[in-house]
Amino acid sequence: MLRRALVGLFLLLGFISMFAAGPLFWLNNDFSSADKVGRLASEMLERQPVADGLAFALTQQVISDRPDLVKYDDEIESATDEIIASSAFASTFRLAVETSYTTMMDDDLAQLVLNLAPEVTATFDRIRALSPQAAEVLPDPGSVGVLVLADRDQIPPVWKFDNLAGPASAASILISLGCFVVAGILAKRPPQVLVAFGLSAVTCGILTLVALSLTRSATVDSITVEQYRDAAHSAWDVLFSSLVAQSWMMAAAGLAAAALGLGLSGFSGDVRR
Repeated sequence: MLRRALVGLFLLLGFISMFAAGPLFWLNNDFSSADKVGRLASEMLERQPVADGLAFALTQQVISDRPDLVKYDDEIESATDEIIASSAFASTFRLAVETSYTTMMDDDLAQLVLNLAPEVTATFDRIRALSPQAAEVLPDPGSVGVLVLADRDQIPPVWKFDNLAGPASAASILISLGCFVVAGILAKRPPQVLVAFGLSAVTCGILTLVALSLTRSATVDSITVEQYRDAAHSAWDVLFSSLVAQSWMMAAAGLAAAALGLGLSGFSGDVRR
């Protein structure tokens, strides 16, 4: 009875550790440095909905509370689209994201911001060429070039895992494997524990995918502004694509392990008979 309880306990601990290892591995692999985050930012900007969302956000920033500029919103958005599509903006955007990430790691951070004042200046130059009338009422570029993405209390505390995600991921994997090995030794039925290991991997992969889907529905799908919602969908796909792929791979590997365990169980049963 005690042995069965211990086997069950180690299987449960192995499953919990395995479930934690997936997101920790993803976090360390994709978000452990400014350069990695910068690459993700560049990939996001290549998605048209993200570029359109940025153009829309900058346009709204310029015309907000400025009635004289509302009638020029088409010219402003056209200029903004042109600037954001440029290679110069891609470099500046990546640098801005990397700087924001580095700042976010500082515990004194009050707000997460993107300083796009140089791009606003270039946009204004283009607006002046398109519409001299609009140029007369344009605001100071510095006053509209800083986009506040979030206050500190709205930002998930990922910075706390900056130096811990790697060790925590490795520890979770080792603990999970160790628990299943100990369970196999105690149960004296390694093939059956291999089946449990495989099914645990399948369950972890599926649970992660379900959690991502539910989180996306509760956050991204609730955005009311169409341009921002479309941009958020594309950004989400970039940010979590590797975690989704990793979860599918874990589930597939789990199926293979479970099938192997079942095969070995049948073989060992035939041998005993």
